[in-house]
Order: sequence, then structure tokens, then C-alpha cells
Amino acid sequence: MVSPRTCPNCTIKNTVWWAIAIEKRSIDEMTPRQRKAVGRILDELPPGTAASSNL
Repeated sequence: MVSPRTCPNCTIKNTVWWAIAIEKRSIDEMTPRQRKAVGRILDELPPGTAASSNL
């Protein structure tokens, strides 16, 4: 799940959530920093889950 950040040091417009939900960007259209965040999110998936199996 990707959700809006509530970090007081981050602007919402620079988040992966904003890129996906508002700007409708694909992974290829994201900034390197956003792609790195997506990688961290995907690393949180438990092994064997349907989502991690489809990567």
C-alpha cells in the first residue's frame, strides 16, 4: 500500500503517492528518488505474497 506521507519535512508533491495517484506516473516516469522509495516499499512485502510473486 502506498499512502500519502505525513512527514513534516516532506512535501506531498514529491512523494511516490503523489506521482501515482495525482500525476498518474509510471515507474519509468518517476524520479530516481521516487523509484528508490518504491524499491523500499516492495522490499517490505512478505515473501510468497501474491504481490511479491508478480514482481
